[in-house]
Amino acid sequence: MSPSLPVPSLTRSLLAAAFVLLLLVPAARSDSATVSWASPTPADQAQFSVSTGKSVKLTLSASTAVIGGIVHIAPTQAFPKGVSFNSSDGTVAQASFSWTPETPGDYKVRFTASLVGTTTAAPTLTYAIHVKGTSKTANYPQSYTMTNDKSAHWAPVIRTAVVRAQPSRSSRAVTTLGTRTTDSDTQNLVLILSQLDVSPTQTWYRVRLPILPNNSVGWVQSGYLGDVYRVTTHLYVDRAHFRATLKKNGKVVFTSIVGVGRTIWPTPRGGWRSAPRVSAARGPRDVSTAVTCAASSRVRRCCRSTR
Repeated sequence: MSPSLPVPSLTRSLLAAAFVLLLLVPAARSDSATVSWASPTPADQAQFSVSTGKSVKLTLSASTAVIGGIVHIAPTQAFPKGVSFNSSDGTVAQASFSWTPETPGDYKVRFTASLVGTTTAAPTLTYAIHVKGTSKTANYPQSYTMTNDKSAHWAPVIRTAVVRAQPSRSSRAVTTLGTRTTDSDTQNLVLILSQLDVSPTQTWYRVRLPILPNNSVGWVQSGYLGDVYRVTTHLYVDRAHFRATLKKNGKVVFTSIVGVGRTIWPTPRGGWRSAPRVSAARGPRDVSTAVTCAASSRVRRCCRSTR
């Protein structure tokens, strides 16, 4: 028998790099199990009935098992007129909702509980409130802004969906959204710009589409998307001055000089959702983190540019 040959150092380095990559990839995913709703929070899809002039009150609580973690409870959309909402952050976050409606009809309110500084969040809670009075239903459609300069909302695509030009099944088809991205085979996410409740049981979302031309938008029925999540961070890329600015709740928290695309391969402008991912390692101590976005260019991806 021939003597055993030592494993080349290059092979050992590659094995070490693969091992490090396998360890780090799961950490790049958010884990909703680390944030959970707690008593006395009502169950998801709970229904409440109240007469005009009478109060309806909800008490919410959410907690995390992460040591030192801070949980924040927030609505995912604008409240009806007259709602009072207060929340306090902490390892166990508390929130109170109080409303004395004046107009009969059917309303929906949604809440999310997230781990501050991360994308980790508990499943979104949806409550239906029926306000009794002289009329049986509220006026429809009802629209809500879901993304502005301080916060944004996104959701995963959980079923292959036909995107429509208008919030109607008979409207022209714009494109088809799959559950996985076409370039990196990761979970397909969409930025939600606005919400339209056509009826108490039918909701459409106006979303930013990851297709050319950039900044394309369309309407998707809510049943094709998963839980809706809220983020308060925006990354602005100023192409003219090579400057990136990170804002949280509308306030600047970080700035840096950045590179952008060349004239022949320009960085696309517009507003995008982004998600971190771990790229291939070039050595046992080299694991790169990239940012994937729903903007298209010949060679680059961009998050949000101002010019």
